[in-house]
Amino acid sequence: MGKKITVNGNMVPKSWYHKIIRENKKPDQVAATILADLLTKYNAGEGTEFQLGYKYFIQEYNFTRTQVRDALVRLEKSYLLRREYRTIKVSDRKFNNEVFLILNSKNLRNTF
Repeated sequence: MGKKITVNGNMVPKSWYHKIIRENKKPDQVAATILADLLTKYNAGEGTEFQLGYKYFIQEYNFTRTQVRDALVRLEKSYLLRREYRTIKVSDRKFNNEVFLILNSKNLRNTF
């Protein structure tokens, strides 16, 4: 027998391909991937609020900005998360419109 293959990262449950769907009834793979990423962070004890901009998902998963934005809008319309834009201060510098993604853990439990 060969060596075991170690896989780390996000796992998307099969059921999500039937529950997280686009208007055309096809699986919303971008939204499922983003949600799986956030749930992995949540389950690792990182809380329910994540300062992750679109750029993170673009670089991490090779999605386009439009794909990320549209998927986040769909997840928000499904009440699975919400986007919040905040001004943060780091070393006396202000950064406007920093995106925070906030999981709706109650709705996630009820939906899945």
